[in-house]
Amino acid sequence: MVTCAPRISACRTSTESDAGELAPLDAPLAYDAQASSFVELDSPLTWTERIKLFLMLPVAILRLTMLILIGVVAYVFCRLAMLGIRDEEPLLSWRKALAKNCIRLCARSALFTLGFWRIRISGREHLAEAKRLHAVVVINHVTYIDGFLMEYLAFSSGVAKASVATIPVVGTVCRALRFIFVERRTSLGTLDAASRTGSVGSQSMGNIQRIVHRAKQPEFPLVWMAPEGTTSSGKQLLRFKPGAFVSGNPVLPVLLKFPYTNFNVAYTNYPTLLHLLRFLTQVACYASMTVLPVYMPTDLEKERPAVYAENVRQKMAKVLGVPTVDEGLEELAVLDKYKVHVAWDGRTVKGSTENLSILLEQVKHIRREKENN
Repeated sequence: MVTCAPRISACRTSTESDAGELAPLDAPLAYDAQASSFVELDSPLTWTERIKLFLMLPVAILRLTMLILIGVVAYVFCRLAMLGIRDEEPLLSWRKALAKNCIRLCARSALFTLGFWRIRISGREHLAEAKRLHAVVVINHVTYIDGFLMEYLAFSSGVAKASVATIPVVGTVCRALRFIFVERRTSLGTLDAASRTGSVGSQSMGNIQRIVHRAKQPEFPLVWMAPEGTTSSGKQLLRFKPGAFVSGNPVLPVLLKFPYTNFNVAYTNYPTLLHLLRFLTQVACYASMTVLPVYMPTDLEKERPAVYAENVRQKMAKVLGVPTVDEGLEELAVLDKYKVHVAWDGRTVKGSTENLSILLEQVKHIRREKENN
């Protein structure tokens, strides 16, 4: 384990040549941690923040207790709403009313408890059109409370990893919301295999078909997805996965923003428990949601989901006022594999960074090969 400055030097031995092959180079290449979407260095744990954290500890304990109570209330009412029916069946009549009102109230209560006194929402009128057109809602994924914001905005079903269904309380609430649980396996090995075959795996295609089928069923809530596939610093948009766009259905972009001064609530490669503790000890947090008009794909976009996804990403980035970057789950997998993360002080980067820039370039190279095939 080594401690590094925000900019970490590495020696580049290969890069992509004009022919698309990895060619040796002797030029040094630095890993710029500050430019990474998964490394947040703008929220240092200064002495002012440390004093605030200490003074706000009683508030953090109170907030955590309140969140647990809110979770218990949501759990009880969701269990009541699901009595006597299977998970695959929609909630109708009194069941839907009970779950909808309870979850929306609990979501707002949880956000208020966390310090989100006021949440600005614009464009809510587009939700009705999205429901009529069976549109899939797509959001920029910033932090682990994005789901609270989405349920406060509208009673909706998300798409989550299958493991979420087994989490106590959270799993029950997600099942009441009729979440679509999918298997997600992202690794360098699967990326390399996909690049060689140039095809979508049967498991991924099965997940996509389930999402498309659900979106077309009016008795179920709106389906929302985070096409980035993971959280980042919120200062850019990662590459979009094509799952929400393969069907050619319209999409409803919803933009999440979390303005901040001292602490960025975005969930990146920062120690999870410390991130949560700092979150709970903030005096106030800020969030806004912008619902854009329903995006209707052209014939070309329907035929080419990657083009569809990229055009939607560019539109969302323009309204958010952030750049798009050529990063995604594969780059995060590399950082996780080599345990690259921000230290507790929020200023330095730790982990095995030798040849890290080379590995990240190779990931991009494999991805470009996949796109060209």
